[in-house]
Amino acid sequence: MPWDGDYGVYGKGYEGYSHYLQAMKEAERRSPGRGPRRNKNNSGGGSGSIVLILLAVLIYAVIKTLLE
Repeated sequence: MPWDGDYGVYGKGYEGYSHYLQAMKEAERRSPGRGPRRNKNNSGGGSGSIVLILLAVLIYAVIKTLLE
């Protein structure tokens, strides 16, 4: 059975498709809590894990020198 381009409540054909896309974009814009989290300004994305690793190495070095 061929698809007739029916987008339900949004209509048929190109007009229905454009209304469907508009509704999906609007829904995505209104619900920022869903989907993957993105760092919008790309500053300091991985700096927290680097600091944590450096802190762990520092603590290890201090404990190692105290036990010797």
